[in-house]
Amino acid sequence: MRVSALTHVHQSSTSRAPIRLAAICLAGMGLTACGQAGDEAAGPTATPASAAGSAPAASPDSAGGGGAFCDVYREQGAKLLLLQNASREADPARLKEDFESVVAVYRALSDAAPPELRADSQLLLKTYEEDREEIARAGWKPVALVNALADDLQNGDYVNAAGHQMTYLHDVCHIDPTKPETSGS
Repeated sequence: MRVSALTHVHQSSTSRAPIRLAAICLAGMGLTACGQAGDEAAGPTATPASAAGSAPAASPDSAGGGGAFCDVYREQGAKLLLLQNASREADPARLKEDFESVVAVYRALSDAAPPELRADSQLLLKTYEEDREEIARAGWKPVALVNALADDLQNGDYVNAAGHQMTYLHDVCHIDPTKPETSGS
């Protein structure tokens, strides 16, 4: 069981800042900034990774560029925004449904990951699956979500993997991961 970085979170305006930071970082809305400007809340910054975990440029092989991984993000990336407001969700069933949608996106990204992102994508998926179990044990309460996300940001391997994925999305897919679009837009 992980020790949470945020043990007493209330739904006050002062406690929403770390909630938003965690949700924004994890939803693919600027993780690189989380490792730099938000060091006190985000934990260690990303460091260079081994060749197996890095995300070098690949040749585009689909209409949008970047292959299946990029296509999955183009089609489903906007679902990651569900975490942005999840900390204020009063209905445990809705929180569970939203989090399950996020896990499904990470599963699809992991399945479509190119070799240079495979280990990172699997680590991210495993992290969110573990978060799901932890949040479920706590009864799908917003504070459990916040604690799980805050713990993720304290894990250097997680931060590196998310950073590699963000870099790949930007450099190879030519997607601004800070602004996922809804499919059909």
